[in-house]
Amino acid sequence: MIFEIQKLRFLAFKFSLKQKKFKMSKKGLLIIAALILIGIVGFVSAQSSNPWAADSSGKEKNVFLTTESVYLASYTVCYAEGGASFDMYIIESKNLSSGDSLSDVRGSPQLIRTDSKGFIATTKIWSNITEGVYKIVLDCNNNKKYDSGEPVDSINAAGFSVGQIGTGTAVLGNNSPEDFSMAYSSDFTKENALLQIKLKAENEDVILKNLTLISNGTGSDNDVERVVVYVDADSNGKINNETIIGQAAFVNKQAIISLNYTLLDGSSVVLGVDYIMRNVTADKNYNFKADSLAGVGKDSKSTVVFTGFPMLSAVMSVGKALVCSGSLNLELSENIVFPNVSVTASISGLANCSGKTVYVKKGECASNDVLCSCNVTTGCDCDFISGIVGTYAISACVDKDTDGKYATDGEVSGTMLVVQKKPVVQNVTIQNVTTQNETVSLNQTSSGFLGLSSTNIIILLVVGMVFVFILLVVLMFMLYSLAKKK
Repeated sequence: MIFEIQKLRFLAFKFSLKQKKFKMSKKGLLIIAALILIGIVGFVSAQSSNPWAADSSGKEKNVFLTTESVYLASYTVCYAEGGASFDMYIIESKNLSSGDSLSDVRGSPQLIRTDSKGFIATTKIWSNITEGVYKIVLDCNNNKKYDSGEPVDSINAAGFSVGQIGTGTAVLGNNSPEDFSMAYSSDFTKENALLQIKLKAENEDVILKNLTLISNGTGSDNDVERVVVYVDADSNGKINNETIIGQAAFVNKQAIISLNYTLLDGSSVVLGVDYIMRNVTADKNYNFKADSLAGVGKDSKSTVVFTGFPMLSAVMSVGKALVCSGSLNLELSENIVFPNVSVTASISGLANCSGKTVYVKKGECASNDVLCSCNVTTGCDCDFISGIVGTYAISACVDKDTDGKYATDGEVSGTMLVVQKKPVVQNVTIQNVTTQNETVSLNQTSSGFLGLSSTNIIILLVVGMVFVFILLVVLMFMLYSLAKKK
């Protein structure tokens, strides 16, 4: 573009010289007019105005952020000669009329000087800019007024605008968990809510990028399998099949969690932060500091650092290791049984023995003959088969202090089991027993009184009752006869 203007000037200069020597032909005039037209078209297509708001490279720029600076550049302006100086104003955008007073939004105008070609070299004209819509006016005659024809960026439209970059704020959620404690147990709660954060975006949509956490607890970071961040849609401080937007593990006391969520301009979202535990250590606590949250403005592409950080999570405290205590007590469902029947061993008398195993053995605890076993907290049951006839010592054994022995008080309990032989089984056959004209043939096996089955005993009782009845009838007849003789 600059080359075209210089060429145009050169041709115009040559044209003025030739006019002094000879008369210009019509063809020559047409050529000069075409060159001028090309220059004008090139000028208009290169820049929308002259002068123009620019970035630091001099490239025209019409939209700025409050974090940026505004520069000015131009081609030939005002007196169209090098070394000219005049005031430059930045005013709030409005329609200008000749004679309007000029008031600079920066407080005072800035003196501008053209270079040897009459151009304005790229010049910084405004830092610490504020949101709004503005024009640039060159006061060529320095009368503090706009005069018709003075250069403006832009005369028929706004020169440039300034917008704020996105901002973000963070506060503790209304249902953020409070400090809590749990008893030390191998059956610990795996997922634990520690923090709830409420976020809000302003000025533009903000794409959430990284949440940085610093571990503060006395427990090992290795106990924490990972940290999850989720959208707490119902704001209850607990994860209920809600969308997880990021997760990470601690490395050197720090977890940087990449997030996948866009927070809309003017809207809020509630996030929950939970520990997923791999293990817990007795007499330790777990918590963290949410150190920072960064995002990117969707339109401005600028980094958005959320205010409100750092903030502290709830503290999860784990109690001291509980000591397995109490005195082991063993009871059998039956102490006298027949061979090969099920016997239940009931264990009681212990406290805080979660994870401990009680072994029920034949003989002493040193024996390897384990009949059954069960995991115990305070008590448990297990079943075994009685075995063959004999009298046996049965022992219940638990290693309360995990020393590999059963020598501590209350670690052993014993009882006796008697397995007795079943009574002899006899076969008794009763044939053709007639009662009330009915003949019954029976073949019964019994182990009852005198080797008789219960059916045979009932038959004998019936026969006996009939005999007694007949005897009573005879006796009553004899008494009646004696009474009649008297």
